[in-house]
Amino acid sequence: MKRTLTIAVLLMVIVGTAGAEISPMINYQGRLTDESGAPIADNNYLIKFKIYGSESGQDSLWSSGFLTVAVSGGLFERALGPFPNDLFTGADRYLGITVGTDAEISPRTRMVTVPYAYEAMHSDTAQYALQADNAATADLAKAVDGDFVLATGDTMTGVLGIDRDDDGYPEAEFVLEEDHTTLQINKNDTLLAELWGSTFGSLHLKSVENTSSRVIISGYNSGGQITLNKANGMTGIELNGGYTGNLSARFPDDAIDSDELLNEVGLATDLNQMLTEITNTSTMVEIDSVTIVPPADGYIYVMARYNCKYSGTTGQNGGYVQISKTLGASIMVTSNLHIQYGFPTTGTYYDPGFYDYYDYADSGTPTTYYLQARKWSSSTGTFEVGRGRLTAFYIPTSYEAVKKIVSDPDGFTIAEPVTVEDADGNTYTAYEVDLRELELKAKQKKIEALEAQLELEKAKERLEHE
Repeated sequence: MKRTLTIAVLLMVIVGTAGAEISPMINYQGRLTDESGAPIADNNYLIKFKIYGSESGQDSLWSSGFLTVAVSGGLFERALGPFPNDLFTGADRYLGITVGTDAEISPRTRMVTVPYAYEAMHSDTAQYALQADNAATADLAKAVDGDFVLATGDTMTGVLGIDRDDDGYPEAEFVLEEDHTTLQINKNDTLLAELWGSTFGSLHLKSVENTSSRVIISGYNSGGQITLNKANGMTGIELNGGYTGNLSARFPDDAIDSDELLNEVGLATDLNQMLTEITNTSTMVEIDSVTIVPPADGYIYVMARYNCKYSGTTGQNGGYVQISKTLGASIMVTSNLHIQYGFPTTGTYYDPGFYDYYDYADSGTPTTYYLQARKWSSSTGTFEVGRGRLTAFYIPTSYEAVKKIVSDPDGFTIAEPVTVEDADGNTYTAYEVDLRELELKAKQKKIEALEAQLELEKAKERLEHE
């Protein structure tokens, strides 16, 4: 009867772990059918397996002899071997199968990768690797075909690189030097980040546009350091725990504003050596002025020192002096009132005066404050004001309440009405407010602006990396 082999599967069987004996067997599975393609009857059959060096020649290299093989539904399975160590070291090998007295089934089955794995297990390299868990033979594993690093208990020297896309440029490198070790992250051939370790640790972050370090975090022996550099490699911001004084913290000149440094004070001043005669009894007249530009939203404190000169009368003489942002402003309750009474003879008298004023101003807005005066309507002599100094201070923030009387409470959520009396005895309603409310509003606007700027920078950075 002619029999055919319709399915053949070769499986390499490896039994045991590293250091144990390796099975020299190949597991073979097949299906035998008759000429019509039906499975042969279930039974035990004598089957011989031979391995040849050619597809049709008589160059037999190994034979199993006849083996008793159980066949069920046409299917059978048999472990073949052992084989000579050099059986699979040459060219292709072919498996021939003979069932009983029938002729050898044709064509032969070409044996490919799996059986050759048997030879790989017999190589010196494999034998040494399988015994690498034995300390006595670990050095042998390193001596075959170059160095090997064991899973446990071993060390390496030189450079370990990871080239993910196989373009010749490692994305990461672990570099072991004689005096230090570095972990490097690259993009193509550009070093982007480096973790460096020797007598101290140091992390350097770079940019593909410039090989200089943008960020340095280091544990220098003298003290820890954090450095943020500009694109050109120049230092932008640096904190160094090993330095003292100004060297310990370096920032750009414009890096800190009033919200971040509470004792930053600005100054503007003007000196007036002349006396101005005041003749108007209904409108304030300018004596001096000073203009200040706040570097940020904050308080303005204005202080005036001056002299009043009274002359040419034996009766009452005097006037009013105040500071205001409005030229020709009405007299406020906080005005200084200078009145000279009942001199017995005509003469000249001087009276030193002091006046202060406070306000809240916007960042970068030039604000002018006027020292102004008005003559008292009952004065009979000459009234002059001058020979003093007008000074404005910028103060970035407050520490407690900053109360002020204003005629218009617009912009304030809390304003307490109060009745005040001016220097002429007139009463009117004003409002007591706390200027800190304006300070808090200004800070909130600044925070919102900084958040918007940060979102813009993040958006730009995302676009650059897309």
